[in-house]
Amino acid sequence: MIQYLLHSVAIPVGSTLLVVGGAYKLFGERLTERLFGHLLDERLQKEKERHAVALANLKHEQDAQIEDLRAKIAHLSDRGKHSNEREYAALSAIWEKFVDLYYATDQCVVSVIQYPDLTRMSEAEIGEFLDTTEFDKAQKAAVLNSKDKNASFSHIVRRILISKAQSIYYEMKLFLHKQGIFIPKSIKEEFDAAAELCSAAIAHRYVEERGARLDRHDDLEFRSRGPKTLETIKDHVRDRLLREYDPQARKA
Repeated sequence: MIQYLLHSVAIPVGSTLLVVGGAYKLFGERLTERLFGHLLDERLQKEKERHAVALANLKHEQDAQIEDLRAKIAHLSDRGKHSNEREYAALSAIWEKFVDLYYATDQCVVSVIQYPDLTRMSEAEIGEFLDTTEFDKAQKAAVLNSKDKNASFSHIVRRILISKAQSIYYEMKLFLHKQGIFIPKSIKEEFDAAAELCSAAIAHRYVEERGARLDRHDDLEFRSRGPKTLETIKDHVRDRLLREYDPQARKA
């Protein structure tokens, strides 16, 4: 009987313990899952926040670099624009001054002087004629007092042409020295060489006008090389200023 009672009591108790144990196990697993899930969520959230901060910092750094690059590009573009403007202005002006020098030198070398025969004119007529020239007072008096008025007149005209050419040469060299920094080095060197060709011819005429004779014939050298030099520089300046379209160059 007692054994039966114990057995009867043991079965419910055992069942209860089994139920309680199972419930505890199930609750513990769920609790563990929830705790693990919560910890995982927290870790993921922290990782998200960390990555978000890192991404924001990277974006800020990249934006700063982009703005700095834009500023540099804008600066270079602006400087390039002003550089092109300075080159255009300088090259145009230097070309004009060289043309002045070339033709002043040509006049000096050729010395084609047209004037009436002063020996057939009265002193009053010669005086009126001299008033139409650029002779100063001393030069006019020199012609009037000369025995060979035609020779005196020609001599003074040649000296005036030489003096003008010298003045234009020094003016161009000074301008080229100041503005040459804005033009390509190769073109500046061409201008320098051409100016020296003119200078040598002017110097030759200067010395000969004073009675000396030279072994070199720089005046003839100018007459020989001058025209081609002028055209070559003109082509280079035109190409630089106008950027002419050349189909053959494009194909090459």
